[in-house]
Amino acid sequence: SLTYKAQAVEMVGEGALKKAYDELRKKLETEGLFSEEKKRPISSFPKKIGIITSRDGAVINDFLTNIGRHGYELVLIDSRVEGQLATQELINSVRSFRNKDLDVLVIIRGGGSMESLLPFNNEMLVREIASFPVPVIAGIGHDKDITLVALAADKMVSTPTAVTAVLNESWDRALHCVKLWEQGLLSSFRDILYTKQSTVNDLMADMKMYFQNILGQFSKIEYQLREELGNISHRLKHISQEIHTAVRIFVTGFNSIIKETAKTIGTIEKQLETNNPERLLKLGYSIVRIKGKVVTSVSDVNVGDTIFVRVEDGEIESEVKN
Repeated sequence: SLTYKAQAVEMVGEGALKKAYDELRKKLETEGLFSEEKKRPISSFPKKIGIITSRDGAVINDFLTNIGRHGYELVLIDSRVEGQLATQELINSVRSFRNKDLDVLVIIRGGGSMESLLPFNNEMLVREIASFPVPVIAGIGHDKDITLVALAADKMVSTPTAVTAVLNESWDRALHCVKLWEQGLLSSFRDILYTKQSTVNDLMADMKMYFQNILGQFSKIEYQLREELGNISHRLKHISQEIHTAVRIFVTGFNSIIKETAKTIGTIEKQLETNNPERLLKLGYSIVRIKGKVVTSVSDVNVGDTIFVRVEDGEIESEVKN
């Protein structure tokens, strides 16, 4: 009979993969491919987005369902994300995007076993991601399935939906600010109207008192008429003159009120137009930001910094030369 001696025991497949994963991760960490210093921030208001994933399946559907309606330009390269052919297809897809005008690259797939995620632990693919010219967001697997590609990416999240949250963040924040500004303008407009309404009410109160005085005078004239029946012709003439005078005064006063109200409304319209932020941009003004903050002094920027200049019809990305 034959006798066999076992020198080592390990799990078939999974153990060998885990060992190779740990060795490669340690090697790349030593090179600094995963260091936080190499991570680039995702630019505010990304518009041109490259996507690498399989066209079939729930992952791309989840991504498209949750991506905001902010006018994104989406370019999808269909690639296998599992199996022996997936690694080379993923590498080719990343290389294809290098020559395209992008703000951010997104690479996504669902979770799975270490064996199914093997293409995303390939050294060549990791190096392609680490050296990609624009920021990369990886939504691969789940929190427990951390691939080397995800570690090399500039932003690592666990699901396609979380990727859309990163992309939508600056747009949603800006939209929220616009809504707050709109509410502030409407509130100011209501306050102005309330103030002017108070003025109109005061004028109406004066008119009411004026009419009461007229009616009081008319009652007095009527009483005198009853007392002086003997001189009715003279009294009727006097009453007629009083009425004509009262009507003329009323018409003059009412026209004055209308003119004053029209003038007040015109003033309000000018104030609203003057305070309209879009008017300032149309006049040639602009808003300069760096890292999301408004630049108010030359000391806020340094040579080589990237600044974003907001003008009437869009935003200009510039580099500080001096």
